[in-house]
Amino acid sequence: MWKQTVPGYGCHCGYELEVKRINKFLPGLTLRIRSKLDLKILLEIKLRVRSKRINKLQISTLQMMEGLGCAEMKEAKIKTSENKKFIILSAVTVAIVTVMVLFSVLFKNKEIIFPEIAAISVGAFIAPKFKWKTSYFRMVLFITICAISGIMIVRFVPLDKPVQLLIAFILGQLIFLFSGTSFAPMISAIVLPVMLGTESMVYLVAAFSLTLVIVLVRALTDRLGLTECEKFEAVERNVKYEVLTFVYRTVIMLVLCYFGYLFKMNFIIAPPLLVLFTELSGVRKEGEINPVKVVGSVFLCAVAGAFSRVLICNYMHLPLYVAAFAVGILMIVILRNFKAFLPPAGALGVLALLIDEKSVYTYPLQILAGVAIYVAAVLALQFILKVRRIILSYQ
Repeated sequence: MWKQTVPGYGCHCGYELEVKRINKFLPGLTLRIRSKLDLKILLEIKLRVRSKRINKLQISTLQMMEGLGCAEMKEAKIKTSENKKFIILSAVTVAIVTVMVLFSVLFKNKEIIFPEIAAISVGAFIAPKFKWKTSYFRMVLFITICAISGIMIVRFVPLDKPVQLLIAFILGQLIFLFSGTSFAPMISAIVLPVMLGTESMVYLVAAFSLTLVIVLVRALTDRLGLTECEKFEAVERNVKYEVLTFVYRTVIMLVLCYFGYLFKMNFIIAPPLLVLFTELSGVRKEGEINPVKVVGSVFLCAVAGAFSRVLICNYMHLPLYVAAFAVGILMIVILRNFKAFLPPAGALGVLALLIDEKSVYTYPLQILAGVAIYVAAVLALQFILKVRRIILSYQ
């Protein structure tokens, strides 16, 4: 029976639940509810008393909810459910990243490691909503097309690497703009093989297979209710704005590419950073970009990747997939605490496992410099467009 004892404390306080003594196996008991904390505790507990004479006595949290009429109980229950889903989806993400690196170790081929898989996993499983406007089919299709294009540039364009990178970035942007999607990770798929000088078809098979795995797992989580199935609608683009940002991104990338190779800071144009630059430059509303969150989360993910590789592989002499497991966990913790679910940040954590050992120590600083420049460039573009709108409004 429900009994109000202390009125006037709101819907969440001042109730007690009494169960009278029925027999020696079931003594009387009283549950007093005097705070929100009590309700959250009771949400996790279902009281079940069993004996030979009594089949079952169950007081469910739903009955408590009805008795109290408490909205906070419902909110707490929803939050608990979301936390469980997040834990499951986080485990899926870490498993995908770890298994990818495990296969690269077993087959002794680092070209199997496709860092953008971490980014796609973050956007598909970790972010509160699916990060991109795209269909599952187009994700696999354009990752495959861009991976083939990157390999072809390495094989058949006999130019200096900075020029190859510029060609890859321009081609990647064009494919992105005509894809009808906002799925920017395809740009990384074309730039990465050029940066690493990859000619093998192993990279293509890995990119295709791993993206397909994510798509299939995402379809499964949709059916299980762990994620929401998103209806695809082609992205409508403002031609003038897209042309402007296309030229702007190309010029910025060209300048950074030149100085990066001049001062041996190649990773200021790391493929995930180019993806981040593309995504951020598509944000037209002022105030939507939080520079501290963007720079902080990206830098810390890069630190997590480099630190895990140095500590686990170089000092503890453990396999690379152990470092990948650590990177996956740290990446999720960082992104959740910053509340900035940026897919490229995850890719930058995994990229630290793929680069040459000498570059690992300076890798986080190069990433910090790169992300700071890209964020500043995007904010400068937004400011210029804002000033232009103000001038036009007075004409």
